[in-house]
Amino acid sequence: MALYGVRAHGAQDALVDRIESWWNNTARPVVQLPYASAAIAKAALNAYLTQQIVFGGILHHLVKRFGESPAAVIDAMACDRRFNRAYMKGMMPFGGPCFPKDLDAFTTAVDEADFPATFLRATRESNEIMARRIAYDILTTGAERIGLVGVAYKGGTTVVEHAPAVAIAGELQRASPSTPTRKGVECRWWDPLVTAPPDGLGPRTPQDELWEWADCLVLLHGSFYGAEPPERTTIYDPWS
Repeated sequence: MALYGVRAHGAQDALVDRIESWWNNTARPVVQLPYASAAIAKAALNAYLTQQIVFGGILHHLVKRFGESPAAVIDAMACDRRFNRAYMKGMMPFGGPCFPKDLDAFTTAVDEADFPATFLRATRESNEIMARRIAYDILTTGAERIGLVGVAYKGGTTVVEHAPAVAIAGELQRASPSTPTRKGVECRWWDPLVTAPPDGLGPRTPQDELWEWADCLVLLHGSFYGAEPPERTTIYDPWS
């Protein structure tokens, strides 16, 4: 969907032509609204999707605690036509340039409209808890050399803004700091598209070196990207 807002009536025709030309050859709709309505619609949509992502992560965690299959539970829920399974994909925090920003903007707008946005703040808090939960699960493997595979906020992009990888690495360091008597965990990373180190992470490690060095690989995009690791390596996939 292409959603845009206009402030002045006279600007509409030229804007419509430009957007529809850019959006040509797709089956997606073009939606025009007054500026304020468009801003609310964008922020509200992304805030709603963040809730689905967080709910999916909580559900995934709960089902696995019972030793059951998250996929089977979601398949059962999907038999009800009211259910949307699009964002029920593992226990992975949301990130990127849009979701956190729009959730915060929508939270502020709801607060300022005299309706306490408690449930929206809980969404943000639960997202942070997911990063801590992933770090805890990784640490319970006993691994000390952690290889993060895929540090962009999602696969197929170079964008690292608010990437979950940075939050997870930070939680790993906080949960297992270096001390005079014990070395904490060390994190290295590789991504097929990202080359510059995101804030909070060290320099990029070549894939073959990371595979040899790590005793645990964390598949943040749910993929090995075609290179199988040594059999001795522990694999942690928050999507499975």
